Amino acid sequence: MEIGKVNRARVDAVMPQGFYLELETGGRILLPGNKNQFTLQEGEIVDVFVYMDSEDRPIATLDRPFAQVDEFAVLEVKDVNNIGAFLDWGLNKDLFLPYKQQLGELRRGDKCVVYILKDEKSGRLVATEKIKSFIDTDTSELHVGQRVELAAYEVTPDYVDFLVDYRYTGRLMVTRGMGRIYIGDTMPGYIQRFT
Repeated sequence: MEIGKVNRARVDAVMPQGFYLELETGGRILLPGNKNQFTLQEGEIVDVFVYMDSEDRPIATLDRPFAQVDEFAVLEVKDVNNIGAFLDWGLNKDLFLPYKQQLGELRRGDKCVVYILKDEKSGRLVATEKIKSFIDTDTSELHVGQRVELAAYEVTPDYVDFLVDYRYTGRLMVTRGMGRIYIGDTMPGYIQRFT
């Protein structure tokens, strides 16, 4: 069972509380719901996202999050309390961004650039804004003039650091007359040079 990832599964049993699935990677898991919500049959093959429910039990959903474990994402802050922030990642249960994994003060409605990982101690899925150690340094697949997707993760008066294609990093020097860029802003761009 790969928690935080999409898993392929076979419908093993249809029960009042939902569907029990046999995962290709091993293990059995519940897909909550009833026949009115899903028209799944025993033996049917489905792709489900596996995550931890509010009681820290593995659970399956047919919904897809905006990103999975070991991926970067730009997510919106839904709520903040004294232990961390809760991010909208496209599922009913929000993604937790612990206070110690934040780089600055966050408020509801802010966007942040995060990396999603499985916490080694608790086994829970969490986000971190401390993304630099997860960035791919092998840029051999990139070339000058290539169109890329950019997501701003660090903004200073002199430069903006971007995630490039949600995998690499790049820097744009701030020039006079340039529009203001905020953390979490996304836009297309072109590679000008390598350093």
